[in-house]
Parts: sequence; C-alpha cells; structure tokens
Amino acid sequence: MEKKEKEKSEEPWVGRRILGVAAAVAAGAFLLLSSVGDDEQAADDTTARPRKTMKGPGSGGEHISRDKFNKDAANYFRTGRQKGSKAAVDEFQ
Repeated sequence: MEKKEKEKSEEPWVGRRILGVAAAVAAGAFLLLSSVGDDEQAADDTTARPRKTMKGPGSGGEHISRDKFNKDAANYFRTGRQKGSKAAVDEFQ
C-alpha cells in the first residue's frame, strides 16, 4: 500500500513538469518563428518601413524616418521651406 500512496503524491508534480516543458518549448518556438518572419519580410520587401521614426518638425504630427533626418536635417528644413511640409515629409519617410 505504500507504493500506491507514493505514486499518488508524485502524480501532480509529473503533470506540472510536463506542462512546464511544453510551455517552454512553445515559447521558444514562438520567439524563433517570429524573428524569422521579420527577417524574411525585411529582405523581401524593399519598401519596408524604417524601424525608427519621429514626428517631423512642422509636419503636424506626420512621422518621418529618424535615420534619414539625422543624416541630413538641413535638407528636411530646406525642402519644407521651398516645397512645403508635405513634400518634406514625403521625402523623409
């Protein structure tokens, strides 16, 4: 009778271990697949949106590429003065 009592007391722990391992495998698979999907999309889509954006100065809240703005901020303001803020935003997206 001692064996039956011992087996019954270990059963919940075995189930929890299995669930824990399954959850860890599922989380790992999700992270792996989500990162692979981003790489494939960026490689296939040449018009992918830049990761870092900012609100364009004087644009009324429109977002522009932070990298492009940091490389040539003077051109952004020059385009905004000459052609209007909409043209500057379009050029820096």
